[in-house]
Amino acid sequence: MEYKFIKTSFNENKAMFFKYFNSLSGIYDNFLESHILKSDLYSIYIDNNNKGYFAIYEDRLLTQFY
Repeated sequence: MEYKFIKTSFNENKAMFFKYFNSLSGIYDNFLESHILKSDLYSIYIDNNNKGYFAIYEDRLLTQFY
């Protein structure tokens, strides 16, 4: 298997982001606005198929994983 992690934009991961967002059990709060929405997004590819994404805030905090 070949794994790739490619920096992408919100628009490229919009469908997966909304699946992630809808899976949250909590309510929308300042953490979502200040950290999640401002994080750098990376697509996860396995054998050239997009399987998910993750997001990192300020190069040090994992804020999303889907």
